[in-house]
Amino acid sequence: MFKKVKSSILIAFLILFHSSSVMAQTAPNFSVVDSDGISHNLYNDYLDQGKTVVVKIFFVNCPPCFSIAPSFQQLYEDWGEGMADVEFFEMSNKANDSNADVAGWKNQLGLSFPSVGEDGDALEALSPYLSGSFGSYFGTPTFFIIAPDGTVTWDVRGSGTSGTIAALDQAISNTGAQKPGGEVLLPTSFNFIIGDAFGENIENINLTLGSSTSSIEFPLNPVNGLLEITDISEEFPGINDPVIRISKQDELKNKLSAIDILIIVRHILGLVDIENPSLLLAADTNGDGSINAIDLITLQRVILGLINAFPASDPYIFVPSELPVMLTPGESQIIEFEGIKLGDLNGF
Repeated sequence: MFKKVKSSILIAFLILFHSSSVMAQTAPNFSVVDSDGISHNLYNDYLDQGKTVVVKIFFVNCPPCFSIAPSFQQLYEDWGEGMADVEFFEMSNKANDSNADVAGWKNQLGLSFPSVGEDGDALEALSPYLSGSFGSYFGTPTFFIIAPDGTVTWDVRGSGTSGTIAALDQAISNTGAQKPGGEVLLPTSFNFIIGDAFGENIENINLTLGSSTSSIEFPLNPVNGLLEITDISEEFPGINDPVIRISKQDELKNKLSAIDILIIVRHILGLVDIENPSLLLAADTNGDGSINAIDLITLQRVILGLINAFPASDPYIFVPSELPVMLTPGESQIIEFEGIKLGDLNGF
């Protein structure tokens, strides 16, 4: 029993020691030649000069690397394009990526930071990182940052492209590097999910960004359900306490039929109760807070074209009708609205 306990303690100690040694490691030196034929020595040229070094592990035919490359280039430019406190590199982890291949990749994407292929000694420079010496390696693209004292911040990432760029920006700042010209403005992304009580998407809605304390309002036009706000004071002047509002004024008679009238009749007579809260709102076609014969008459008149609007509402009621906007740079948020079509009790 004692031997088992002692072995367990020893194993735990060795694990702790190994973890501590991984965490405590500083970056080994490397010398590489980039696709422009320029030589770079990690310590002599950068760390010893007080510079932070950012490295992206990639390969030329990596789709996620392709997607993030323009944003990584912009971050490079924001940090002074190698002329200030930071230098950026990308290094291929593939033996068949030559410097010529990497040069073609750079030209295709308009990249200007140093990039290194296999014949520029990228694999040798990356070897300690790909081996797991600094932490688990999960594939490309992987980013790590080396502070001037050699400390490595491994596998910097966030949620999506904007989240990763924001995480890199913060990790670079944490090394003490000073960004020329101020901070990078990253957008807050909003993904809209707008459906009805039956789970169907609602099209042609009206979205506005307004102020909860004033009448200022701006129309919003999400592209494929996505909206990005980077600088609200510039993009939407005068909005200090923003809310997103939603409405829909068209399709008055869409999905309305005698079946809907029958469902309301059966509810009023107590034969089949409408229990869904959203459908209870839909059945109250005159907006008086109850379901009665007046709602039947109102719905019938709309269906027959005798009136061209519901008495107290647009054809659609949205729950909620507005949501406050929380701007968190680099973050993606989901905005959900449920649209209730007045008079539509069966979705057809």
